[in-house]
Amino acid sequence: MWFFEGSEFICFLPALCCRENNPTLVEVLDGVVRLPEAVHTAVRYTSIELVGEMSEVVDRNPHFLDPVLGYLMKGLCEKALASIAAKAIHNICSVCRDHMAQHFTGLLEIARSLDSFMLSP
Repeated sequence: MWFFEGSEFICFLPALCCRENNPTLVEVLDGVVRLPEAVHTAVRYTSIELVGEMSEVVDRNPHFLDPVLGYLMKGLCEKALASIAAKAIHNICSVCRDHMAQHFTGLLEIARSLDSFMLSP
């Protein structure tokens, strides 16, 4: 049996229906990327994972790319979140590739800084 903290469960649930163009998912995505950094690491981990899984929602709403990439970049800078943030960035870049040209400079900076991130193998 699985047990989630309330906020973790709320963050995980929308991943089950991200393929639909549901306005509620846009609101969830907006709320997740605005989570304060003081939120427990487990909730942030789940939230970052959710953002990566919501790549199709981001693709349909490209105005979210800036806040999503900013949120994931913050995760890259923390050891406990770096690997899941890298995976989420990969998912976002793969699905949203048609919208990524304007973010080339930021993505290039990420690539140049890869050695400084604490990624697990």
